[in-house]
Amino acid sequence: MRIALLIALAATGCSVTNMLAGPSDFYSNHYEELIICSIDTAIEDEIHRRLPSGYLTRKYSPELWQEYWNLRLKALGVESAYEREHGYSGPTNEELARYILASRSKFHLPKIVPEAQTEEFVRDLYSTLSKESVDPCDFIRASYDCSLSPAQYDTPRILNRGCGA
Repeated sequence: MRIALLIALAATGCSVTNMLAGPSDFYSNHYEELIICSIDTAIEDEIHRRLPSGYLTRKYSPELWQEYWNLRLKALGVESAYEREHGYSGPTNEELARYILASRSKFHLPKIVPEAQTEEFVRDLYSTLSKESVDPCDFIRASYDCSLSPAQYDTPRILNRGCGA
């Protein structure tokens, strides 16, 4: 019986192993890459005047990017213990927010005009950035090879910011 189970598991390959891995595997091995790639690809889209993720049915305007980044920063302004409890050891929410602002500055994108809900958080971030290094790579451990959305690009592209290389 055990031999049959082992043969069945071996025949199914990684899919069963991945299902049994649970959330701790995702948070300890993939979550940081997912977050950093979502930030990097959004900045790349903004540089090339493409629409933000979630806004693809709307007409382009710089105000959409302000709205998008305010929503991202609002989410990052609330530190959650869930990810850390499940093995995430990457940059903190504040470090990710600084990474966003420093990256946008590096590529000469306009400063984020904070909404009322994010005003204090964003103001404090800009204040610390003006006193510290503005190299985005200071806030993350490494860059990842990120696939750019085929919905907005003619050909599939890979993006890597070169941090930690």
